[in-house]
Amino acid sequence: MHIKEQRQYDYDVTILSAEGKAISSFQEIGIDSRMVYSSNVNNLKYYQPFQGEKILIAANNDKQNKEYVSTINEAATALKSKGAITSIVIPSKSEDFNEMLKNKGAVQKKCLQFALCHAKRILEALEF
Repeated sequence: MHIKEQRQYDYDVTILSAEGKAISSFQEIGIDSRMVYSSNVNNLKYYQPFQGEKILIAANNDKQNKEYVSTINEAATALKSKGAITSIVIPSKSEDFNEMLKNKGAVQKKCLQFALCHAKRILEALEF
């Protein structure tokens, strides 16, 4: 298992990604969150969340096939079974997060920040 982690634990939400590029893109636009990435999408399910940890899985939309979707859903299910509160975030139009941020510029960056902020609120509302 090859999971590399930015070791900062004072964040409200953890972002999981199967690409280090996505993590870099989030950091470049100022997303302030704990970020964890894996060298393989299959390894996301091995992340060990703490009870009630809010997790956003940053899944790319450029690899949308049945196996990829199944693997992402399996990771979300596994993390939920470990006590995490999990949501999947996917860019639209067959893009990954890096392409989206490069192609759409500042407006898209603001939209992503807005979406992540609202996703955090949704995850907080789901917490029991």
